[in-house]
Amino acid sequence: MVAVFAPLFASSEEVLETEAAECYNRIDSPELDRASVAGLQEVFVSWLMQRLPYKGAKEIEEMLLGKLPDIRNTRSGQDLIAIGIEKGIEQGKLVGQVQLLESLCNSIPTMESQLRSMSVEQLKSRLNELRNIFDARQPRQP
Repeated sequence: MVAVFAPLFASSEEVLETEAAECYNRIDSPELDRASVAGLQEVFVSWLMQRLPYKGAKEIEEMLLGKLPDIRNTRSGQDLIAIGIEKGIEQGKLVGQVQLLESLCNSIPTMESQLRSMSVEQLKSRLNELRNIFDARQPRQP
């Protein structure tokens, strides 16, 4: 358990960097079941990444001598991927809405001259058409 807490209690980042691989390997104890080892190693890596925020995943992996699991296979990695996907969806929705507004703004001069020559019934019909176009372009909620 001391090895798991090393990222929190190491006297300096330099000491932590030199001892990280040894601590990580000590967690892999034959007295623990594989699920416990995996969980403790994930906690260790998470704390290590928080203590050394200027290091990338590859640098951490090199520090641990290739023992680091693929971040996509860890709970924290999956959480980060989920956050990225959520942000991407939000940004995609905003981009779609901006494009729709730009399209509508670009067509205003043409529409203005057409609208002046239309009857009230024609205007209502055109408004319904525009509503349908707008509704069709809205991103669907998952």
